[in-house]
Amino acid sequence: MLIESLFNLKEREMIYQIRCSYCGCYMGEKEAPANAFAIKMELLGLPIETHSICGQCRRFILEDIRSISIKGDDHEQR
Repeated sequence: MLIESLFNLKEREMIYQIRCSYCGCYMGEKEAPANAFAIKMELLGLPIETHSICGQCRRFILEDIRSISIKGDDHEQR
């Protein structure tokens, strides 16, 4: 069955779950072309996931980056 699935990759669409890379929260689903990894995950009964970053984690990370760059401005440049 895996070999048959691999031959039909271009024709097949799969549903991917989107999760935040940082906190792991569920962010929805998207339909995208199949690939060998996704088909193997499906055959094993595992969720097919892709990652993004949620708004809350994005704000947290941007604040952290900004605080580092502000601290860096206080140091002399060499």
